[in-house]
Amino acid sequence: MPNSCKWLADRYLKSAGIAAVCIDADGQVTAYATVGIDLPAGLVCFACLRGDVERLTAHARRCRGDQATVAAQLKQLAADLYIGITPHHLAIDRALAAVDIVHNRMQQMQASGGMKQVNSAFKAARTVTPSLRYRDHLDAFKLKLVEEIAAQMT
Repeated sequence: MPNSCKWLADRYLKSAGIAAVCIDADGQVTAYATVGIDLPAGLVCFACLRGDVERLTAHARRCRGDQATVAAQLKQLAADLYIGITPHHLAIDRALAAVDIVHNRMQQMQASGGMKQVNSAFKAARTVTPSLRYRDHLDAFKLKLVEEIAAQMT
């Protein structure tokens, strides 16, 4: 996966307010207030909204057993507490889908002349900051798009 895709997917998850509750091989529960697409190997992780992660984790730390047992208990706890959780790999899939939307939108803009506004904005920004690179400007524009998508999803 290209770094730009990973970077945008990570920013999508952060912008959407995604956190994670993870279970290690020993059944220990850890909360991640912000989460990207990469997590340490060997964890079973569930994504949830940042505002729910501490409450879910506090209850989940009472769970006992191996990784699979604690994962099943965590799912039940989340349901009992009315907290939506999603396997982390599905949250990653959604983030990558958002990145695809951004890339498709950029291609559409290039094909339809929509990049004229982006280029004009770059020229204006360059007069203020002469060292601004076009690539950095495009990255900022893509970031704005992915943040808009994240805001629509939450």
